[in-house]
Amino acid sequence: MVLFVRKGANVTSPALNKLQKIGWKLRIEDDLELHGVDIEQIRPWHRWNLNKLRFWGWTEYEQILFLDADTLVKGDVSDIWNTPGGNSLTMVQS
Repeated sequence: MVLFVRKGANVTSPALNKLQKIGWKLRIEDDLELHGVDIEQIRPWHRWNLNKLRFWGWTEYEQILFLDADTLVKGDVSDIWNTPGGNSLTMVQS
């Protein structure tokens, strides 16, 4: 399990250590910056959504399942890996 954490997300070191202890591999990365995009013009609750574009560059993985932080998983999601097109990037977002 890999967890993307924005460096600017203000997640404490003790919290990151707990995540690693329970099995998460952390990918702590800088915010994605796009030339010509003024993030101050983006609503605060949407401001960091551009960072999701970063996952398309994670070529070391055969499959990626993206679950946004506000996603409520109510069952086994393992069948997702067996869906048609399962060898491509899969992004599930609420």
